[in-house]
Amino acid sequence: MNRPGRAVLYVLAGVALLASTFVLPGWHLDDDVYRYEAVEVSHDGAGVTAHYVETGADAPLSDIDQNLLCLGSIPSRQCELEYALFEGEIETRTSPVDNSRYQYVYLDGHFYEPTYVERANGTFMTHERVPAENVFGAVAVSGARLSADERRVIRSGSMLTYRQLEHANHLVEVDGEYYAILRDATRRDVGDGGTCVSDGDGFCQTANRKRWTDSLLTAAVVVAGLGALLAGLRRRPFGDE
Repeated sequence: MNRPGRAVLYVLAGVALLASTFVLPGWHLDDDVYRYEAVEVSHDGAGVTAHYVETGADAPLSDIDQNLLCLGSIPSRQCELEYALFEGEIETRTSPVDNSRYQYVYLDGHFYEPTYVERANGTFMTHERVPAENVFGAVAVSGARLSADERRVIRSGSMLTYRQLEHANHLVEVDGEYYAILRDATRRDVGDGGTCVSDGDGFCQTANRKRWTDSLLTAAVVVAGLGALLAGLRRRPFGDE
């Protein structure tokens, strides 16, 4: 191949390499890393259950959706107050807690909606039972609203990412099945130091390795692209005498 022909190939290769950086991970040495895991959620006569998509192991219920109170084995102050109201241990004309952050409470294996009842001596807080399928349908985010990364988590079961997912800790509905996307580990750098929160399962090392691998790969492609482009331009492909 003649010299002008080789020069054109160098230029084209350089342009292609530089263009590929738009689909490469990018430079992330200073970025936070998050791990998300998908949980399949179901309900039947025995109650609500959740299992990790990737392993099939039981998953915690407490973080499935902020609209559902009292799911899981760790009671919150709000949940304890709702239980006390439900059991008749307290009586109140106003909500015992600010329930603007949740729509339903899960009490004794059933879902209830906080509501009010009119009595001769005033208006009092109470609970109205709601079928589980109605609750799931009311709070679940449609699969059509999920981002590409969120759909990827549900398909694969887990994912490491540099972006926070909008619908994490929300019930979502995909093809008639219900899931939740849980963020269960975070690697964050602040100034000269950083923090890593995980269950001690090797995430911190994996997150660091991901940042270095993605960043160095991107840097290598940029350097190679610039090198090929400069090599092509030096060969003067457009007007040799």
